[in-house]
Amino acid sequence: ITGDTDPAHVKLTMAGAASGNIDNITLGNGNNVITNVSTAGTINVTLGTGSNYITLGGATTNSTGRYNLTIGAGTAPDYITVGTGGTTYATTPNYVISGVQTGDRITFSADGASSANALTETTAGASLAQTIAAIEAAAAFAHGVAYAIYGGNTYIAESASGVLSANDTTIIQLVGIHTLTASTGYV
Repeated sequence: ITGDTDPAHVKLTMAGAASGNIDNITLGNGNNVITNVSTAGTINVTLGTGSNYITLGGATTNSTGRYNLTIGAGTAPDYITVGTGGTTYATTPNYVISGVQTGDRITFSADGASSANALTETTAGASLAQTIAAIEAAAAFAHGVAYAIYGGNTYIAESASGVLSANDTTIIQLVGIHTLTASTGYV
């Protein structure tokens, strides 16, 4: 779907790509509402500078899904809702988000009480795998959220129950270095 030169407000709801398939969505500077609940495909979303509401993946049902989101730098916040990490939750972030800025919100659809207990800044490991292991260990309690900076990017882990698994744990890569603020239900 391509509409990058049109500033219309687009509302798009999709079941999303199946395993091995790709959805490419590019929209303009309107206030867009995008829901793509693919749990196994690759989803690439590029949005303009509007205040966008984006929901990617299943709350707890992701398996091999990969989600790449790029948002434009507007003055109004973007609202991003993500599901769990799926089968690679312990090794690879399946959500890669570019363009996040102050005021944007990331909500974990598997856990409406995330960040209620704490948001923990964690020391990065010597590799991406060690960094993911470190933030997951720091987030391994009910509603736990932890993050670290590795290789110039910010990595976030969230655990709904404290028992890390494919349908409990979310791993996100934010492109660039970001400071996070905890609020009940989102960062």
